[in-house]
Amino acid sequence: MKKIIIFWVLLISFFPLNIISQEISLEEYTNAVALSPETYRYKFLLYRGKAYVQEGKTNSALSDFSESILLKPTPEAYMERGKIYLDNGRFDAAIQDLNKALQLRTTLELHSLRSKTYLSKKMFTQALHDASEIVDLYPRHPKAYDMRISVYYEMEEYDKAVIDCDSALKINPKNNFARRMKHLSLENRIPPKIVLHGVLSPAGKIKHYGSSSTPKRKSSGSGTAYREKYKVPEKINRLKKAALGSGHHLSPGPVFSPNTYR
Repeated sequence: MKKIIIFWVLLISFFPLNIISQEISLEEYTNAVALSPETYRYKFLLYRGKAYVQEGKTNSALSDFSESILLKPTPEAYMERGKIYLDNGRFDAAIQDLNKALQLRTTLELHSLRSKTYLSKKMFTQALHDASEIVDLYPRHPKAYDMRISVYYEMEEYDKAVIDCDSALKINPKNNFARRMKHLSLENRIPPKIVLHGVLSPAGKIKHYGSSSTPKRKSSGSGTAYREKYKVPEKINRLKKAALGSGHHLSPGPVFSPNTYR
C-alpha cells in the first residue's frame, strides 16, 4: 500500500491533478492523506476535498480545504473553500477567501467568482470592477465578457450589456450565453420616444417641460390668432388622453383648457 501511495505522490508532483484525479477514488485519497509525508499532505487534502464536493459532502470538503490551508495556503484551496461559502450564501467569508487567493495568483476564474459574490450582495461597483478586470486581463478569452454582461444586466444598463454581448459574439459566435443575454437586454431596453408634457421619457421617467415650451400669446384678436393660440394645448390634451388609454403613467401636470391663457 505504501508503494502505491508513493507512486501517487510522485505522479501529482509532476502532473496537474485535474488530469489524473478521475483515476483516483475517494478511498485512495484518504489513504494518501493518512500515509503521505507532511510535504505533500496539503495536496491530498485539497483534492480529497474536491472529491467530497463531487459527492455533495460539503462539510467534509470544508474541513479538508481548511486543513490544507493551515498546512500550506494556496490559491486553489482558498478558491475551493470560497466556492462553498458562495454556494451556501456566506458571501463575506467567500470574499475573504477570494481576496486571499487573488493575492497569491490572478486568474479569470478568481475574478469571476469574486465579481459574482459582490453581485450577490448587490455591491455593483465592486462587481463591475472585477468583471472589467477580466476583460482587461483576458480580452480574447471566449468568456471574457460573460461576467460583465451579467453585472450590466443586473444594473439595468442594458445598452452596455448589448455592447458587451456583441464583443463576446465577435470572439466566439457560438457563445449561447451572450446571445441569450443580448436578447433579454434588448427586450428590457425602453426604446426612445417623442416626449411632450406628461409622456414617458426614454428612461421610463416623466419628463417635465419648463416655460420655454409654453405657447406664446398672439397679440391679434382675429379668429386665426385665436386658433393658433390654443392649438398646442389642445394637441397636448389629446396626447394625454391617448396615453391614458394606452396605460402609461402621466405626470401631475395641468390639463390645458381654452381658459389657460386668457
